Amino acid sequence: ENFLKQSGKGQDFFYTVDNLFDISKVVRPRSHELLREVNTKSGKKKVWCTFSHDQIDYDYTNLKFFEEIVSLILFFIKK
Repeated sequence: ENFLKQSGKGQDFFYTVDNLFDISKVVRPRSHELLREVNTKSGKKKVWCTFSHDQIDYDYTNLKFFEEIVSLILFFIKK
């Protein structure tokens, strides 16, 4: 929801690309398109969907997201 609203925690946690991004060398055994266009409050964004359009890839290059995942893993380890 925050991604769609483009505000709050998680607004930039999904992997997105612009129109100039070259996906021609991406190979994967899937019948759907790699990118899915999503309407957000700040306009249309292309999200990366490796496995399916209902499973959008997270952006592990985003340090805020990576820290969130590490924090979650540490939480579960402590439990």
